[in-house]
Amino acid sequence: MNRLYHHSVKSFALTGLVGIPEDVLAQQITEYEVCVRRVNEQNLHLRELLIADQAHSELFQELKQAVTRDYQQLHLYELHLENLRAQGGELPSASPLFAMIVDSFGAYATWEREFLAISRWSESAWVILAQDMRHGVVGNYGVVDALIPVGLAGLLVLKLGNGIPAETFLSQIHWALCANRLVLKERL
Repeated sequence: MNRLYHHSVKSFALTGLVGIPEDVLAQQITEYEVCVRRVNEQNLHLRELLIADQAHSELFQELKQAVTRDYQQLHLYELHLENLRAQGGELPSASPLFAMIVDSFGAYATWEREFLAISRWSESAWVILAQDMRHGVVGNYGVVDALIPVGLAGLLVLKLGNGIPAETFLSQIHWALCANRLVLKERL
């Protein structure tokens, strides 16, 4: 155990977004940076406990659960902030992601309707279009505690709140990046 995992803070190009106040973006970046700092501190503390042969302790268990939750939240923030792009536009109908959405939902409009409906649930903090890695289909998920089910890979992730409707975010999505996250069926 010579190498300690250390997560570096990423930077995001978030200029020119319409309808998303800069203070909201600044708050989300701050929350992301706090997650990175917590994950790094927790990993360091976990390593110290392992070296001291304390992996069986209650503190180790609590820290391991916390780092799991915080690590997931860190990655949700990264996916969300990477998704955003000024003048993002529509998902091209020639995109493999568009085809996967239609294959999974029957129509793009059906996917969008469900995604937006989930975004209005008061208890959801995140709305995620994710790919089921075992079956190759995509689905929408509303997530409260930042833990998404095992076997799902986030393609499009939106952090909700601050009264900004999901439609505002959807009009500024970097769809090519979301499509690049897709694992095509022949690679599953």
